[in-house]
Amino acid sequence: MSDDHPTLSGFVSLPETAFMHVFENRDLRVILGERKQGAPMGAEDVEPAHRELTTLGDDTKGWGLIIDTRLVTGNSDERFEAAVSRSNAVLLAHFERVVVLVRSAIGKLQATRITGLSDQILVTTEVEAGLEFLAQSSAPDPGDPSR
Repeated sequence: MSDDHPTLSGFVSLPETAFMHVFENRDLRVILGERKQGAPMGAEDVEPAHRELTTLGDDTKGWGLIIDTRLVTGNSDERFEAAVSRSNAVLLAHFERVVVLVRSAIGKLQATRITGLSDQILVTTEVEAGLEFLAQSSAPDPGDPSR
């Protein structure tokens, strides 16, 4: 395997986890976790897997995160969905924004239901839309008198 992500320029490999191939782009300040095919994730695996993403790379607090789920089949088990919903707080305590890449409109509906209506999480089928979302700063504008 190359050190580069095959489709996203500027992303280089980090150590992989049990469930994901992991890459980083230091210039963009983005971690990419690409779900592995053939590595089914159960409800009990979700929080530890998400916590592990916060420990990879050097000082990635405040970066953006892309979780690319396009290579795996969705899991609509209630326990799994509840575990993902709960562990979003783990991710958002570390990463400024999170993008979930899905393969289809049905996947988008399911992932949006699980992630809720957080303005820090985007579910999309488009890589470019995800990168644009991560490039936006969610920090308050110091010139905005309403803040």
